[in-house]
Amino acid sequence: MAMAKAPLLDQPALARRRQTIEDGKKRPLLLNPPFFSLWLGQVISQIGDGLNRVALLWFVYELTGSAAKMAMIGILQTLPAIALGMVAGAYLDRHSRKKTMIVTDIVRFVLMMGIPSLYYVGWLNFPTLCLSVFLFSCVSTVFGPALITSIPFLVEKERLREANSLIQSTTYTGVLMGPAISGVLIPILGAQNVLYIDGLTFLISALCILPLKIQDRIPKEARERDSSQSVFEDIKEGARFVFFDNRVVLGVMAVALVYNFSLNPLPLMFSVFSERILQAGPKAMGLMMSGLGAGALATSLLLANLRKNLKEGLAMGLALGIAGLVLISLTHLHSLSLALVLSMMMGSCTTTMNVMFVTTLQTQAPMRLLGRVFTTFSTTTQAATPIGMLTAGYLLDAIGVGKTLSVFGLILLLVSLSVFALKPMRAGRTPRAA
Repeated sequence: MAMAKAPLLDQPALARRRQTIEDGKKRPLLLNPPFFSLWLGQVISQIGDGLNRVALLWFVYELTGSAAKMAMIGILQTLPAIALGMVAGAYLDRHSRKKTMIVTDIVRFVLMMGIPSLYYVGWLNFPTLCLSVFLFSCVSTVFGPALITSIPFLVEKERLREANSLIQSTTYTGVLMGPAISGVLIPILGAQNVLYIDGLTFLISALCILPLKIQDRIPKEARERDSSQSVFEDIKEGARFVFFDNRVVLGVMAVALVYNFSLNPLPLMFSVFSERILQAGPKAMGLMMSGLGAGALATSLLLANLRKNLKEGLAMGLALGIAGLVLISLTHLHSLSLALVLSMMMGSCTTTMNVMFVTTLQTQAPMRLLGRVFTTFSTTTQAATPIGMLTAGYLLDAIGVGKTLSVFGLILLLVSLSVFALKPMRAGRTPRAA
């Protein structure tokens, strides 16, 4: 008996289906329920991180009365990312990113809720607190790369800049809102109870990730090849791609090294600038840092809604050049209002650079190497931050704040010119390997 053929769609129905698909591509990503769920979870989680930055350090100070122990907690929060970043990338390329993010958020929820709970039952001492913070930071090392490398599996390649800009906006929302909310809540609830609120944000983030459908399965042949490799071989394969196989990624990494060297010491330079040039002390510094965050948030939202295609290399070169000019211009200012405008411009440059870094990695790296490429890139470029801090500190004492700002500004301008000069950096996107 012949099998009946499925009825063919008529031409109007096919046209309507194609139009529905095209409309979906044009619709803002925040109107896409799965992506909105991810974005909302990150907004809440990042505000929680902002709460944590103030509440945890204040809690440590109340518990120990020692600034040195506060500094030790800060170090414990940063070491795992450097020590374990590349291992996290190898893990992500073999496992489900969705499950990883959910499990990570649940573990962070338990660890954060455990700190004030141990305090209330009288079992919390400084070594226990250090262990809790260290474990929390180790787990958090996996979440960031999992989030960033899941984006190419959620949206079309043409919408990566929009998606990355929206994810960046969650970070700056947390930077602006979290510390302010924490400052209000700590006198009312106590620092230990604010940590409970921070813990709950991770649980909310996990619930928001549940609806996502991340199709991050790699081809069978690649999966079988990777499963036969050791973790060290996995890491080596990712490093080989970054350092030897792709000139665009290598060029972007060189730019990111200069970016971290020159711009991550901004809080240090702003503090000295506020004291010696503006003669307005911590108030001016606080306002300039807020201006930095406001400019970054506004630009991330602008990039998310900008429909015109951008070449990542050219955008990076332009942002670097403007940042260099801003630093040089600050040396000639004695007005807080003008300094705030320039700090907002600097925030705009920093978020442009961050979005372009991530988008370039996502479009250049093979899907099966995304985790390793991202963590190799981030771990390597983070090494420039302490070098930049030490250099800025030495120059501020040796030659003064004005000349220091000029030195860092000139470095950014020179690198900006080199970006425009290098053909691989000027080129558009290349097809991603399988």
